[in-house]
Amino acid sequence: MAEKVNTVLKRISISALLLIGLLTTHAQGRQITELRSTNPAPTLRMLDGPLGNRLVIFKNGQESGSIRVPVPLSTSAIANGLESISVHPNGNDVAAGFKSEKGSFVVVFLLQVNRSYLGVDVSAVEAVNIGAIGPHRTYKTVETAPAGWIDRPRNDDAVQLFLQTRAWDVSGKRYTMNEPLIVTRGGKPLWR
Repeated sequence: MAEKVNTVLKRISISALLLIGLLTTHAQGRQITELRSTNPAPTLRMLDGPLGNRLVIFKNGQESGSIRVPVPLSTSAIANGLESISVHPNGNDVAAGFKSEKGSFVVVFLLQVNRSYLGVDVSAVEAVNIGAIGPHRTYKTVETAPAGWIDRPRNDDAVQLFLQTRAWDVSGKRYTMNEPLIVTRGGKPLWR
């Protein structure tokens, strides 16, 4: 496990260096270094619509895809989810989790060949994780969010990530489960 984490961190570092252009100028005898991203990461926004909220992904300032949000979310849940977005080391694919009273809404946005994004609802992982933690308990709070990306072969047309569910029972004891999930570029989640 530690070896995989180190490999992922090395790839993230290499990717970051490839994605960031270094511009160096001299002003008043001092060297000034400015970092500019040559491939800015996508951003997410929650937008209200006539049929409810939709989560929209923007790349280079342009709307590139969206998904309907199936559960009502509070303002704080939206803010917390948008602050904890997980961007794949490739700089393109994105995952986010939003806590609601009716269960978490977890989504993965996958960049498609046509440069648009496909939003995939992977919220069902929460029930899988609760099944592993212990479905016989009564939980007062449950939340699921992306917890990191897992390295896959470069020629593989899928991404893999850990989705972490944290659940607190009525006595306040916390239980945690990480579920590795593969999502094909076509939008199919593969559970183990």
